[in-house]
Amino acid sequence: MLLDLQSALVAMINSGLLVDEIIHGLVAIPFSLFLYSKTKSVKLSLIVVLLVYAIDVDHLVDYWSYYGFKFSFVEFVSLKYFVLKGTAYVPFHAWEWLLILIYFVRKYGWKTYYASFALGLLAHLIWDVKTVGDPVFYSITYRILTRFIIPFDL
Repeated sequence: MLLDLQSALVAMINSGLLVDEIIHGLVAIPFSLFLYSKTKSVKLSLIVVLLVYAIDVDHLVDYWSYYGFKFSFVEFVSLKYFVLKGTAYVPFHAWEWLLILIYFVRKYGWKTYYASFALGLLAHLIWDVKTVGDPVFYSITYRILTRFIIPFDL
């Protein structure tokens, strides 16, 4: 067990995932504070930070499409499956979801889960675009039209 944790930590460091995840959390803080200033809700503000991390659960779609329905945390955090298969589904990583959430925030206001989800998703996508370098890639429509092929080196 300890060896697995050590291997996972090494994989996270080698893939850059550890630093990337720390920065995701830091990027979320201003969005969380903004929502707190609008709502005075600690709960809604914390959801922003949690969602920044939870959105990455969609990486399991890519992981399982390469390895099948098994799971190794070390392989998962290595992120090698993206490069090995040359595609990326990541269905939650999409500007289209943000547009839908913004619609609901405008309709129901800031004191809703929609606002937490919208700000968490926005914070996550901003950092991902910075690290990947292609904002168009985070359109699910674009990925569908290009058959989910990764058009750049990761």
